[in-house]
Amino acid sequence: MNVLLSWLHELLGEQPTAQEAAEALTSVGIEVGALSFLGQGFENVVTAKIKEMRPHPGADRLSLCAVTDGTNDYAIVCGAKNMKAGDVVALGQIGAKLPNGLHLKKSKIRGEVSEGMLCSEAELGLSEDSDGIILLPEDTELGLPLADVLGRNDWLLELDLTPNRGDCLSLIGVAREVAASLNVSPKLPSGGGSGQPDGNIKAVVQDRKGCPRYVLRHVEGIEVKASPAWIRTRLEASGVRAINNGVDITNYVMLEWGQPQHAFDKAKVVGTIEVRRAKEGETLLCLDDVERSLTAEDLVIADEKGVIALAGVMGGKRTAVTPQTTSILLESAHFNPRLVRLTARRLGLHTESSHRFERFVDPSGAWDASTRSAQLFANLAGGKIISGVDLKGELPTSKKLQLQQKTIQRILGEEIKDAGEYLARLGFSIVKSEGGWSIEVPLRRSDIEREIDLVEEVARIHGYGEFKVELPPNAETQLFDTPYDQLDRIRDVLRNVGLQEARTHSFSDVTSLERFRTQEKGSEIPLKNPLTQEMAFMRQSLLPNLLEVWKNNSRRQVLGLGMYELGSVFSKAEEKSATPAQETSRLAMLFAGEIESSQWYRSRRDADFFDAKGALEILAERLGWGPLVFEPKDLPDFLHPGKSASVYWRNQKVGCVGSVHPRLEKELESGPCVVCEIDLKRILEARPQVTKFKPISQFPVMRRDLAFLASKGQTAESILKEIKKVKDPLLSQVELFDLYEGKGVKKGFVSLAYSLVFSSTERTLTDSEVDESVANVLKHLQKTLGVELRS
Repeated sequence: MNVLLSWLHELLGEQPTAQEAAEALTSVGIEVGALSFLGQGFENVVTAKIKEMRPHPGADRLSLCAVTDGTNDYAIVCGAKNMKAGDVVALGQIGAKLPNGLHLKKSKIRGEVSEGMLCSEAELGLSEDSDGIILLPEDTELGLPLADVLGRNDWLLELDLTPNRGDCLSLIGVAREVAASLNVSPKLPSGGGSGQPDGNIKAVVQDRKGCPRYVLRHVEGIEVKASPAWIRTRLEASGVRAINNGVDITNYVMLEWGQPQHAFDKAKVVGTIEVRRAKEGETLLCLDDVERSLTAEDLVIADEKGVIALAGVMGGKRTAVTPQTTSILLESAHFNPRLVRLTARRLGLHTESSHRFERFVDPSGAWDASTRSAQLFANLAGGKIISGVDLKGELPTSKKLQLQQKTIQRILGEEIKDAGEYLARLGFSIVKSEGGWSIEVPLRRSDIEREIDLVEEVARIHGYGEFKVELPPNAETQLFDTPYDQLDRIRDVLRNVGLQEARTHSFSDVTSLERFRTQEKGSEIPLKNPLTQEMAFMRQSLLPNLLEVWKNNSRRQVLGLGMYELGSVFSKAEEKSATPAQETSRLAMLFAGEIESSQWYRSRRDADFFDAKGALEILAERLGWGPLVFEPKDLPDFLHPGKSASVYWRNQKVGCVGSVHPRLEKELESGPCVVCEIDLKRILEARPQVTKFKPISQFPVMRRDLAFLASKGQTAESILKEIKKVKDPLLSQVELFDLYEGKGVKKGFVSLAYSLVFSSTERTLTDSEVDESVANVLKHLQKTLGVELRS
């Protein structure tokens, strides 16, 4: 939403500067994305008159113009052909720096001196192209700054509105916010007017739910022509292209009131106007010259000959206002936001009108906005207001809520005595009650639904910066990270190990659900109105989207990638659950392609199982989760059975890690990939282990390398666990460093070599002490696992 400061001043009791208005809006939660001065580049550009024109003696395409600004005369060389002697033009004087970057200096053009430039709209940044220089009205006073004449001596505030603040898609709505923030009285037109049924206009509303209010006005005898400069300037500064007064007036009132309107050429309307659903197979040639097919879900405006407009979206070509139009029917209505949104989305039509209707347009202002437009047609187009009809159905009603002072105290931490006055500033009806207020919410504020919303209104008008910055009383020190803190720490750790974060959409298709099934069949959640068939279900795994990200990157010559995503998966809740769906946090990682590139000091290396396993183990260690156990059993179908493992934490399966199954790699055309997916719900809810500080030993360590013969069914993890169970106080570190099978190892067995590090913080160890510790380890392994020391 673009807001002109001068237009805003007309609706306020005071005239704040652009900076003050921007700060006032920001303080109440309305983001001002940009603040710009429209007159930038118009310095030293003034109005002037051409006294005389003659051909350039050295160039057929150029003219020599004698120009005056009422005080001084100038010799100008000009290449345009659309002007003549006596025309009033825009003169760029020496020293002017035009918006297109041109810096004007005194120069010679084909031997003739030029003391400035006659400017076009393109050179002044008013349009992308132009046929010639700007021609101003003949009665324009000479020597005036062009910025004043064109209304460019003004500031533009570009607002970044959230979807819930449809009431601010109008100058009146923005003025309310500024006035409330500055505590001044706005000068706003009153709303809620109503017309009486008029038999001269034939209109009927068949779909009352789709159109609870429909206003139609008849204005006769208009002349369609260019709009006055002040309307054109305001429209174009607001991002709306000026066309003629037949279109510009309705757009102007839409920007001012937030009420979209549409004008039909009355002579082209056949019989009674109807508001109804479209019939299957009906079509409409829209104003953009595109014919569109309609369905029974579309709300339309029709006459006896057929559809003439898509309700709340776009008008039709057949009844469009043209330069020959002399009589119009002016429509101002309230259309169901859902129906407008569905039609606009299905047809790919996003217009200024649909943008507002989708966010709810206040039905109480339909008649008054229509009156404003009708008066402008009378004043600016010579029209005469003949009659009007106001058809009402079951209109939305204003909400009545209770706001308790204790609720404000509990939520905001302060007793705000002026809470009622703050809400009154915003136009809420306030009645003091015991312990609080009875509030009637204006219809325009469709985003206010509960007491907590009123608390937010109080907070933003009070000023977020006015709250005390202190801890609440009896605050307890947080000893452990919250689940949200842990998610941030997970990101930090994975970033530090070289992974990139991906964020993908939360939807999936049925094929991906089947390929990467991690939950029971039938638990998936279908969407009632999916954007596409590829987004027809809520996702149940993060892996399909990560694989798609890798495929897109690999097609763009990315040789290798390591990435992760922290996100939610969704499934139907259990029967006794209070909610129909449950959401679970998960971590997924993907390693693919070239992880280490070939260098003079190392060889190229592709991603493998241990990249993912190592990242998980680092996470568990850094975040105090405790040990993770990896076992090659109970694997999902999408993983390679010989290069994968299930992940266990505190004797519970929490996920899986491994290479994608070759069959699936071929189907997806992804190439070899290693993935893992971990359910974080129980891990984040558990209290992390506290890491205790251990001083580094100042004494030398002793190392023993032991190779064990173990059956092929024996995992290295199981041997490592049993070594640690010995709980030898001298044993500080155990690490697997070699796996061997072949010559020297009997069939059905493998050799697993471990490095055992022994140390003491009190003394230098002796060989006999270490030998005794090694003997205890060997004895325990022989007893529990039956493994032998390799000779």
